[in-house]
Amino acid sequence: MCEALSTAVAGLSPGRSLKVLAPAAAFRIAIDDIGVPRLSPATAAPGPDDDVLLIDTTPEEADALRRLRAAHPDAPVLIANGADLDELLAQAVAAVPIRHAHGLLAARVDPATGQIRLTSRVLFEACSRQGDVATLTVHSEAEHDLVFAVITSDGATPVLLSAWSAPMRPGPHRVTARLRGPGDVEFLSPTGLVPDQRSVAELMDAIPAALGPVEPVHLICAIEVSGPAARVATRLDCAEKVIRTAQRRLPLPGTLRVGLLAYGGHRFDRHGVIVTDRQGRREDVIVTDWLASPQEALASLGWLGAADLGYPRAAQIEDMLATVVHRLDAARRPQRTTLLVIGDRPPHPPALNREVAPCPRGHDWQRLLSDLERRPHVTLAAVRDQPGSPGGAAWARLGATALKPLDTVDPHALGVQLGLIAPTLRRLPVPLVDEPA
Repeated sequence: MCEALSTAVAGLSPGRSLKVLAPAAAFRIAIDDIGVPRLSPATAAPGPDDDVLLIDTTPEEADALRRLRAAHPDAPVLIANGADLDELLAQAVAAVPIRHAHGLLAARVDPATGQIRLTSRVLFEACSRQGDVATLTVHSEAEHDLVFAVITSDGATPVLLSAWSAPMRPGPHRVTARLRGPGDVEFLSPTGLVPDQRSVAELMDAIPAALGPVEPVHLICAIEVSGPAARVATRLDCAEKVIRTAQRRLPLPGTLRVGLLAYGGHRFDRHGVIVTDRQGRREDVIVTDWLASPQEALASLGWLGAADLGYPRAAQIEDMLATVVHRLDAARRPQRTTLLVIGDRPPHPPALNREVAPCPRGHDWQRLLSDLERRPHVTLAAVRDQPGSPGGAAWARLGATALKPLDTVDPHALGVQLGLIAPTLRRLPVPLVDEPA
């Protein structure tokens, strides 16, 4: 019977209503302006624009049913078999396929200008049915209450069906929703949502014109991983905090790309000859990621650990710089890049001097740094264990924009100084989406 009722409701055309008459009750089901069926008690007799459906509730009301059939001889009769009529009708209305798509109100940000445009993402297409489940990924640009507003429309103007909000951390969030019926969407995740009473107009008024410039940036973290385990762990922790800080303020996918390089120390024998392994290989700079998402880079960071100190007076900074220059040269087009070096020992010189052994590959760190310094889209920064240690001239150039001591560095302040953190003019109340509408 519920299916027959749903079929009758689904067949209603705009402007018509269905009068459901039983011996002891009368109901009206009408399709509103956005295609959602609305159930209410009937307060008047059926008119010329009404369809009529009779309900046979119980045998005890047979006489009343005969009178209804006499008044509406063409109306179909459904047998209720004693079912609760209010519940039966509510179930029938909920089982009707939706006429217009139900979507989530969202916003897009122009990566170059920071301009915000209101948009939506479809949760349920037209003809979706009760019980259908939808998932999508959205983003929050800051830590604040985020509104999950369900809208529909049969034209250009969106109509708010429901709105829910909850505190959200910056970054991506997985949204899972279930269709309970026309105009009725339940959020399974995120959890902790509470009703939000704002209208679409109020939400639109709360949306800023722009979030500030969010030009995509390539953050390259080069970390010295040789030395005492506790010191290497502190360097890795510094890199993690910088990446997470930038990720929180640049949450859109593709806005922040991360390169992760690990370098250590060359190993020489007592005659000054480079030591190789059994396969004849020298220690190489490890590139775990280059244009990775922050999540991918953070996962790779967790696999890095301390290596042997090797040669004590210098590290493979010159090899690392050669790797960075080579990979930047191979890029199809330049983009805003920040090279953040985290370590302590200075680079090897290209040729022998009285204090430090030369780079076994002959790399010239000064020439490589000059190459990077000439690139207008590259920013150089460094975090050093002991900024006053020998080799300060090299580290001053590595940290041309910012040179910070490892034990007291503030990741947020460093991110601001390097332009990794985009300013937020006003909080954005609706989720961000990155793909075109």
